[in-house]
Amino acid sequence: MFLGLAIASSTAHAGHSKSQPELVISKVAEPDASGVASVELSLLNGGSENAATALPAQIAAELTLHGHTTAVFLERAPETPRALNVTSGGFVKARLFLAVAKRDRGGRDGSGCS
Repeated sequence: MFLGLAIASSTAHAGHSKSQPELVISKVAEPDASGVASVELSLLNGGSENAATALPAQIAAELTLHGHTTAVFLERAPETPRALNVTSGGFVKARLFLAVAKRDRGGRDGSGCS
């Protein structure tokens, strides 16, 4: 399955500090039997100051599946803290989940993509 995922730019700066880490999707696992895919984010801090970033319970993203794009939400994994500290010039990883709709018999999925 070809799956493209992009975080909406309006949610990429969810923290409250001067220097905001950049959110980069570093890994998307194949969905498990229940249709949930694990998504690994890397928060990169290219700034000259440490950054405390709040990671919301949901992050808006765009999912591209077989050339069709739809809006989705990534859910913060229970083990991922709400607040992350990223040192100057450093990075941290965070794990989120994406529920990927299963295809029906007609080859369509519940996301509006076919």
